[in-house]
Amino acid sequence: EININENDEAIGRVLDIDIQNSINSNLIYKVADITDLELPLLYKLRLGFINNLKKSDIENLVEYATYSTGVILNVYTKNIIQNNNEKIKLEIFDDKNGFTNIIGKVPLSIVGIEKGEIENCDNIVVLEASYINPVKLAKKVYKSKQKIGEIYYRTSRGSNPNIEFGLDYLSTVISNLNGTIYKGEISFIDDLEDISIDVNLNKINTIIGQTIEQSKIEHILTMLDFNVKSLDNTTLNITVPPQRHDIFNIADIAEEIVRVIGIDNISSVPLCMDEANRINQVAKNLDKKNTLRTNAINQGFFETITYMFSQKELLEKFGFEVVEDKKDIANPITSELNTFRTTLLINLLLGVKHNTNLGFKYIPLFEIGASFNKNRTQFNKIAFVHSGYSEYEQLSNKAKPKKIDFFTFSQKILNIIGNFELQTPKNINKTFFHPYQVANIISNGINIGVIGKIHPNVAAYFDIDEDTFVAEVDFDKVKLPFVLAKDISKYQMVKRDLSLVVSKNLEYKKIKDAIKKLNIKQLKSFNLIDIYSIDNEVDSVTIRFSIQDGDKTLTDNEINDIIDLIIKTMQNLGIKLR
Repeated sequence: EININENDEAIGRVLDIDIQNSINSNLIYKVADITDLELPLLYKLRLGFINNLKKSDIENLVEYATYSTGVILNVYTKNIIQNNNEKIKLEIFDDKNGFTNIIGKVPLSIVGIEKGEIENCDNIVVLEASYINPVKLAKKVYKSKQKIGEIYYRTSRGSNPNIEFGLDYLSTVISNLNGTIYKGEISFIDDLEDISIDVNLNKINTIIGQTIEQSKIEHILTMLDFNVKSLDNTTLNITVPPQRHDIFNIADIAEEIVRVIGIDNISSVPLCMDEANRINQVAKNLDKKNTLRTNAINQGFFETITYMFSQKELLEKFGFEVVEDKKDIANPITSELNTFRTTLLINLLLGVKHNTNLGFKYIPLFEIGASFNKNRTQFNKIAFVHSGYSEYEQLSNKAKPKKIDFFTFSQKILNIIGNFELQTPKNINKTFFHPYQVANIISNGINIGVIGKIHPNVAAYFDIDEDTFVAEVDFDKVKLPFVLAKDISKYQMVKRDLSLVVSKNLEYKKIKDAIKKLNIKQLKSFNLIDIYSIDNEVDSVTIRFSIQDGDKTLTDNEINDIIDLIIKTMQNLGIKLR
């Protein structure tokens, strides 16, 4: 109950405050005469119990009122803020970091940061109640690296913004202990904006894990000084008390309810984890990139990262398209990086040249990155190069490893990106690729890239080994194989070889396609295992067929019927048995 013992003089007769512009703090001042103040032993014992006992009675009383009300209170004695017998004067301003400074004859305090100390007490004191937003205060301290005092522990966690209540409480206690208060007060207060939260009752019950009746929720929040309004049967509008700086959202409201009900009174239920589906094209591309990178490293390749720029003259010299001038780089960083790259292969060959100059003879490199077409449309590519030896010099090859060849290189690429077929290209870059060792990479009937040996002139230009093979694949067109487990047949597999006389002008692809069209269920696989030239017009080609049934052991007649069907198909293509 507020009961202030006022004396005959008004505060304006003894206190003058000079405030410069607006400040970031709320402040109220009163002046008290504490000549006859006597602080009972009980107050000192209570403060001593919490290790907050100060030197003077008025400091102890201010500390006691701060602890009781949650309002940050402070006191300044007349002898540290007054010159001679003049009127008490205080100067208040915000410094360059936004902290509110209180100045008398000397600097007295910084609101929310440092309270200052009283060396010699006096009969006349100035009482101060202050509030500053804890979030803004903490951010300013962190940003400015401001040195802090003991009071910051309270202000940064949120003090009671009802500073009038705190100062009235202190004034009442002083009055009850034989002190008197000068009439009136000087205040600098901005209205605080209330925090209002709309909460769904069903959501609160979901967070708590138990259904709580609406009336009970409203009662609990009202008793905790929340202002509660019912918008409809499922929604409440809740206004947060100004002193509750820890309440921001529905989870905080639910925590208050649980705190009152008691966590032990909430029934245990299994935790339900709800998470949005985060699988999208970006995630799939990242997974594919990591898989291809791992596969390439497993095949002995080393990843390299180069600029997405290249030298325009090199691209033109070796038959690659270049970006149109009007869409090209206006101000290139160097003459060697003066255009957007339309292939990754030139940069990889420069990497091979650098490693060759360092004395390496086994150089497998790969890169996953962006390239562009003449319209500067961006594409993602994965490119490979293998130059020199096919493996390291080691004991198993007597330090004389073989050079890399087309089929070994192709097998490595197949192990990285999955099965594919090779197709003779109709339009090849004869300037860059070897005219007789180059092919398109076909996967699921789609051309996804090119593989081949570099032209001898290219090897000579870069001064690298002529046995250098490259491949470049469209990253977006690569479809990683989906492994589907199948039962293994318990019955014996039969292998049959057919040696055929084939015209040199007939591509093996036509033979392969013709056999596939037969859709023979028992034909598990067939592979080209041998080829040699008979004369200038025909070759001898040997194909091995693997035949197996999943339900029974095949008889000789059944196997012969399958082989006869294949032979007949070959004859339709003009192929004869040798």
